[in-house]
Amino acid sequence: MRKIIPFIASGFRKDKIWMRRVEPDQRNYQVLLAVDDSLSMRDNTGEMALESIALITQALALLGIGELCVAKFGESSEIVHPLGGQWSDESGGSLAASFDFSEERANYDELLAASISCLPAVQKGGSAQLLFITSDAAQTSRKEDVTRLVIEAQLKSLVVVFALIDSQDAERRRSVLETFSLTPSGKLSHFLNEFPFPFYVLIKDPRKLPERLADALRQWFELANNQ
Repeated sequence: MRKIIPFIASGFRKDKIWMRRVEPDQRNYQVLLAVDDSLSMRDNTGEMALESIALITQALALLGIGELCVAKFGESSEIVHPLGGQWSDESGGSLAASFDFSEERANYDELLAASISCLPAVQKGGSAQLLFITSDAAQTSRKEDVTRLVIEAQLKSLVVVFALIDSQDAERRRSVLETFSLTPSGKLSHFLNEFPFPFYVLIKDPRKLPERLADALRQWFELANNQ
């Protein structure tokens, strides 16, 4: 997966990546990429997220490794590129135009519930499924509901990974590494200790989002192939 980014950046001329797949992969992969469409993502963070998602989606489609789905979420969730839909230049333009980063909040519990419902049930030895959420986690309310839905997703063989963008922009909120929250018992706890997503990638620089997404996807593919 690390070679996908330079491959596309080269205008698809560095084609040694194709030599790695001399036989079709027998495993069917289903990847749902979800991007936060709330106000807190309106700056360059949102733009970088869209560029990264478009790049990764195009690369995965070119490699022919399975079905891809892209969703946006705020108060509610919406599919902007359906599972199994053909990817094209028009798809990328339509995807970008569907985001305006104007939602007041991001409801992760609603996203999880919608994702579990839209992805088909996995039979034994069948598809490997991944939900990749890209967000700055500005709001993480209803943590108990989110935790319950993450567990429900795992029981249904849907792996949930959170790309947590922690920008150093002075105008944004303080880093999650310096943030504390109140527990239900009224005690202070570190933000990440109470974060309801057990699998997450912390990204300090939004410009590194494509590289980190590609690396996380590569690790997931390797894990899925070994199961």
